[in-house]
Amino acid sequence: MTNDRDHFSDYREQTRVKHEILEKYLKAYFHILKNHSNELIFIDGFAGQGTYNDGATTYPGSPIRALQLIADDSNFINCISTIFIEKDIQLFETLSDSVQNFYHNHPEIREPQL
Repeated sequence: MTNDRDHFSDYREQTRVKHEILEKYLKAYFHILKNHSNELIFIDGFAGQGTYNDGATTYPGSPIRALQLIADDSNFINCISTIFIEKDIQLFETLSDSVQNFYHNHPEIREPQL
């Protein structure tokens, strides 16, 4: 049996496809919602560690992908807040580092909450 931590050391095809679907869905959904409100909140309730690392390569997980989507679109920068939740303390610490590093490099977005 594997634990939640093991999941983030194996970036499988199904995970890649899930992330592609998430990105397409979020972008379309954010565009629809921004026409109704300039105060949107994206909550990732099972954020994990924010990245996947198979030893040779680091892949962005859903938290970093959502933040990148927001940072890449000037329509989203000032209207979307993010909240990332992770109960496993070890995963949370890595998540916190990943998210804070992203924010440090993209201070134009709203500060993510952990």
